[in-house]
Amino acid sequence: MPVRQPLVVVLALAPALVFSGCVRTDIPTVVPRSSTATDSSSSSGSTSGSSSGSSTGSASASSVRAARILFRQNSATGSFDAPSASGSTATPGGGLQAQRLFNPDGTLLVSGGSTSTAWPTWITRAEVGISGSSNSGATDSACVRFSNAAESTATCALGADSAQTTLCGAPSGLLRVSETDCLRAPPTVGNGGPNDGIYIRVSLDPTKILSGENVLAVLEYAAYSFLPGSSSPQNCFVAGAFTPTAPGCADMVWNVYLKRNSFEIPQPFLMLVPPAQGTLAPDSAYTAAVQTGLAGRGIATKSFILPLAQTQYRELQISRVSALANSTTDLDTQRSELGPAGTGATDLARTLNNICNGSAATAASPLCFGMVLYSLTLYRI
Repeated sequence: MPVRQPLVVVLALAPALVFSGCVRTDIPTVVPRSSTATDSSSSSGSTSGSSSGSSTGSASASSVRAARILFRQNSATGSFDAPSASGSTATPGGGLQAQRLFNPDGTLLVSGGSTSTAWPTWITRAEVGISGSSNSGATDSACVRFSNAAESTATCALGADSAQTTLCGAPSGLLRVSETDCLRAPPTVGNGGPNDGIYIRVSLDPTKILSGENVLAVLEYAAYSFLPGSSSPQNCFVAGAFTPTAPGCADMVWNVYLKRNSFEIPQPFLMLVPPAQGTLAPDSAYTAAVQTGLAGRGIATKSFILPLAQTQYRELQISRVSALANSTTDLDTQRSELGPAGTGATDLARTLNNICNGSAATAASPLCFGMVLYSLTLYRI
């Protein structure tokens, strides 16, 4: 009698697999034909943490199946400590390093950074870019950083009467990107390479997971742009190539990259933004009776599979590519889509500076034009 071969489910590597909706935390284990890694999740033993960190569960570092990065500067509820006043450097390993990981339910998994013996062995490093004088890719210190209590009360002129009455700062402690601040000293255009100034970078070690496993990434974020996405696809193609940064296509672009090493400059794996969860300009023509748009509203969750099984991919990078034309002149350009030109102090010209708190030394207005990052959860599947 012929021997029946086990059924093996193969995940396609070509297109990014993207999902939406609720994510289960009780994802079943994939059992491949063979494996070079050891998974001790069924073992009754446990590995204790070192003096630099410890796990709150009984699983060993090699058997941890899910880990959550909280983009918050807080010793109890966030993954990061306070960054240097000069920011991070735009080099692999030079970003602000995560010091804590959490379980999917938000409880602490491990502290002490990646050198802790309780740190999941398949996550070798997690870091973010912080702007400042040390960051050659994003030099304005207010461009990308963790919000503080003062920033959380920043107001913008998002209403039809040009008054600064709408909250547009990120909740205190969250990692945010304020494009009104970024464009004062335009960051370098991101390409997924080692020198991007605004990024999330997670290095993985596929040899520490089962040979048939992949990783499901779930990102929680909120993106707010100037205009809604173009309704004409031809605006997004240049010489036959899809180019979302082309004028008239998208005002803000972020991409997800899957890399074989930190220094590779790969093709995008997935476009994260557009779409944006809110826009300054309305979907229809501006009138004095309507709000200018839906900026400051909505949070998104994007899920995608990182195909690590039997591949050489070892790093996930999420980078800001550009916003508008990455030009300071864009801040003071009159925007007819946002209303008529101002005629007095109480009816300001509808420019990004005037709308997004640009008259302040620090605009701190990511909910007007920018990005707020909440969490990134990684599941072995």
